[in-house]
Amino acid sequence: DRSRQLLMQRREERIRPGLDDKILLNWNALQCSAYVHAWQASENQAYLEAALRNIDFLLENFEKPEKTGAFWHTWKDGKARYEAFLDDYAFLIRALIDVYEVTFKEPYLNKALELSRFVMQEFWDEAAGMFFFTAAGQQDIILRKKDLYDSAMPSGNAAMLINLQKLGLISGEEVFSKASARMLAGMKDAVERYPGSFAAWAKAMLFESMGWKEIAIVGPNAFERAAELNKRYIPARILMASDRENNDFPLLAHRFTEGKDYYFLCEHYSCRRPATDLASFLRMLEA
Repeated sequence: DRSRQLLMQRREERIRPGLDDKILLNWNALQCSAYVHAWQASENQAYLEAALRNIDFLLENFEKPEKTGAFWHTWKDGKARYEAFLDDYAFLIRALIDVYEVTFKEPYLNKALELSRFVMQEFWDEAAGMFFFTAAGQQDIILRKKDLYDSAMPSGNAAMLINLQKLGLISGEEVFSKASARMLAGMKDAVERYPGSFAAWAKAMLFESMGWKEIAIVGPNAFERAAELNKRYIPARILMASDRENNDFPLLAHRFTEGKDYYFLCEHYSCRRPATDLASFLRMLEA
């Protein structure tokens, strides 16, 4: 104890290192997704609660009130600042989809769609078929670059690609599906030659070749049944659930039957005969 006190006295004589305590949109969105996946793997409710607090904080504190869909990059001491970049939006959209797929609260999904439309409008380069790192209206830059390489974090383009793959099927909006197909085609040769530099791109290509498993659960107990399914790892899947008639999304439209629960397994909206229990659905999934 005496030694620690002496060391502390000496340390107090030195200049303290700088403290970077700002909150970043992109890193927090990634952490939100991590908490969702941790809850799915462990069923630890604290992880899900942390994910929900996190996503609600980001939506409340980072969005620009004067421009629909626009967000800031950092937040500190009650103030958000600096224009958000492509990876901020891409990771936030991913987090919103992840949160929807465990809560089935449509405002999260609708926000993901709204932000994706904004990104298509502000970041998409039609000539190259890729996204710029900065928005069209950002004035304090010399050159608008494109970030394609996956490193410690997925590139904004690769993350956005997977978002568009999923949201294209969820919403039926062709602009998302066409953009994702064009991005995949444009990167095919580079990913095949240098897969170590394009891990997230390779994942997207794998999912595309496997075919996305489009899962819809409808009925009065849909959310409880979806929670049971969420405990299982199913790669390349899209999961939607509704306890009422819901014609807002193609995967849910015209599938509800009063008083009955059904599991639908589809591919490009072509569905097999629905299952009425989890065991039967899992056998169908593995067939």
